[in-house]
Amino acid sequence: MPKKRRYHHPDLRQALLDGAVRLIKEEGMREFSLRKLASQVGVSHAAPYRHFENKEAILVTLMLEGHKRLRLTLLDAVARCRGKAIDKLLAQGRAYLEFARKNPEYLSVMFSREAMAAASSVGKELGDHQEDYDSFGVVEATVAGLDAGSGRIAM
Repeated sequence: MPKKRRYHHPDLRQALLDGAVRLIKEEGMREFSLRKLASQVGVSHAAPYRHFENKEAILVTLMLEGHKRLRLTLLDAVARCRGKAIDKLLAQGRAYLEFARKNPEYLSVMFSREAMAAASSVGKELGDHQEDYDSFGVVEATVAGLDAGSGRIAM
């Protein structure tokens, strides 16, 4: 009787994250489940648990990745803009809209009740890397710069 070969996925963690993004894009947050994810990726139903404790852990990981990508997008918009703070703020607004158009599945996770509730325990784990995920900090810094220039916004 031949030995049963064990299947080893070369990068299961990333495949699960990519699969989760696709699944959320296709079916939405409400229909997302680890069982469906495992099936889509082509692994056993137990395989996702080797990398993620539960569904919420995957959602938090995607939420953080979304904020990291958005932060980099906003920083890039600021770096490319040579104008005053108000010009940089407008460039960030355009960059945010472009990010939203290209990444609706990330936005649905980033601002979902499920991911935000699960993320309450993540702050301690991020340690010194919290800034990497602070997409709003980029905008806050730009708004703070408005006071210094003629493009003042009355709050």
